Order: sequence, then C-alpha cells, then structure tokens
Amino acid sequence: MFSPGEAESRWPISYLEFSLDGSQLTLIHRPIPEAMQNQTMMGWHTMLDLIAAGLSGEFPKRSELFSKSAELYGVDLQKLKA
Repeated sequence: MFSPGEAESRWPISYLEFSLDGSQLTLIHRPIPEAMQNQTMMGWHTMLDLIAAGLSGEFPKRSELFSKSAELYGVDLQKLKA
C-alpha cells in the first residue's frame, strides 16, 4: 500500500510519442527540463540500443551501453543523482 505522496514523482510530467514508418522508429519525449536533456537522451539511446541488439540476437550488458551513451552525450555517471 502506498502512503499519501509516495506515488508522487519529484520529476515533471512529460509525454512520449512513438511512430513507426516502415522500419524507422521515431521517439519524441517532451518536455524535458534543460538540465535533464543529456541524461534523458543518454537513457533513451541506451534503451533503444538494447532493443536493436536484442533484435539482432545480441545481449550486451546494459552498463556497457550506458557508459557508451554517457560518453556520447557528455554525462558524468559519477555525478548522477538518484
């Protein structure tokens, strides 16, 4: 059972939009506060890379892809807050 306020998020409300055109998936996630944009892109990039790898029969560790995406988007994983 949740206590009052326990199910509330400290993050702002955002919306996801997925569209598929042939084999091209487009993901739109908005609004994302400016301070969270690189982290959000890093997370989605990692998740989509995991899906693509799984569809190819590969199963890389999430942490490996996460590190690659962090570097790509300039996110310092040591400074992330929970």
